[in-house]
Amino acid sequence: IAYNVPYCTTMSAASAAADAVIALTRRRREVMSLQERFGVEAAAPVPT
Repeated sequence: IAYNVPYCTTMSAASAAADAVIALTRRRREVMSLQERFGVEAAAPVPT
């Protein structure tokens, strides 16, 4: 903690962190919104 090193306090958190690192090394990284990621259409504007 004093040296800003990430840590996990449970085995399930450590496993999830390891899975994330593996996924990051195998896939191309790209930035996208949640709407783009999950294919959600934008809501129609509310008339005022």
